[in-house]
Formats: sequence, C-alpha cells, structure tokens
Amino acid sequence: MKWKTLYQNVDTKSIELKMPLHKNYTTFFLGYVFLSGFVFIEPSFAEIWFLIFVPFLLLHFRTTFDLLLIFSTLFLPMLVSTFVGYIVSGHYNLRFIAIDTYLFFFFLIAASYFTTLSNKFPKQHFFNSAMKSWAIAGSINIFAGLFVYATGFTLPYTEVVRFFIRLQGFFKDPNVLGPFLVPVALYYLRRFFQESRKSILHIVLFFFFSLGVLLTFSR
Repeated sequence: MKWKTLYQNVDTKSIELKMPLHKNYTTFFLGYVFLSGFVFIEPSFAEIWFLIFVPFLLLHFRTTFDLLLIFSTLFLPMLVSTFVGYIVSGHYNLRFIAIDTYLFFFFLIAASYFTTLSNKFPKQHFFNSAMKSWAIAGSINIFAGLFVYATGFTLPYTEVVRFFIRLQGFFKDPNVLGPFLVPVALYYLRRFFQESRKSILHIVLFFFFSLGVLLTFSR
C-alpha cells in the first residue's frame, strides 16, 4: 500500500497540528519496541529509552478522564497494599514500588498518545512499522544464537545460549525470548495468507522466527 493511499481522506490541517506529537510518539514507540529485544541488564535499554524521552513526550501530552480513571483503579490498590503492608510489618519493597510506578506512567503515556492519534494517522502503517522493529530485534537475537552455535564463542555480558543448546539471546531466560518471537512469526504468516500476491519472503520469515522459538525450547 502506497504512502499516498495511506493518507487518503485524512485531514491535512489536523496532521500539521499533530505532527510534533506524532513524530515524538513514533520515534519513541518504534525505538522502544526494538530495544525491548535486549533485556539482559536492568534497567533495560528500553526503560532507559523511555526515561530519556519522557520530557519530549510530556511537551504535547494529553489524556482523558476515562484513561485516568482506569489507570487509577490499577495504581491505587498497589499504593494501599504497600501502605497496609508497611503498617502491619514495618517493611516495604522500594524496588517493587518503583517498578509499579514506572509501569503506571509508561502505559498511561502510551495509551494517552495512542488515543489522541488513533483517528489522525494510518494505524496499519504504524502497526507494520512496529512489527518491522520487532522483527529486527528478534533477528539479531536469533543470528547471535546461530553465531554461538556455529563458533562456540560467548558474547560479553550475556549468555546467548544456555546449557549449550537453549537459545536465550539477549534475554535473561529462554522462556522469555520464546514468547517474544511468537508474535512476529505469526505476523509474517498472517501477511502471507492475506496478500493476493503471495510473498515468499514472508513465509521464509515465518519459518525463520519459528526456528528461533524452537531453539529456545520454551514452555
């Protein structure tokens, strides 16, 4: 589908007004999707990417009362349980509080941007771009594993292959890499069956990522 066709029947004035918002969110989201394939350290590269982009995202941030209500119902019980736990035992886990707070603001910002832009830009193009970023990250993990299988070398700071057989990639566990590769494999299978002119590349990519899932021996 051509770019011109994607933007057919879209209000160009609205696009001009929303362009900074769109560029900030697109750059952030595609980078976040890609970096989510490399989580062998904490905080992960994706989390650092989010923290770097927070000031830019907040420049044009808009949300709705419904989103605030939904996310508050998820966040407030965590705060209440933390307070009750502190009163009862005198202890609280600062690390878990920080993680829950991070997740709350991440999903609130992501959902708010998606709600704001969902009717202004071609969602299918955005989705395809996100899946390509996902596929690149997944490919790097698989190729790194194939390199270790073929050469026996280990890469610094990460155990790409665990127990000499299970593909772990740039994750902390093969059971995390496996589910990470499943959606992108299904995406290319779906693309193959939906196209009027079948692309051999898409079915090849499906088998490639399926091989990655198989090599993880993930449950």
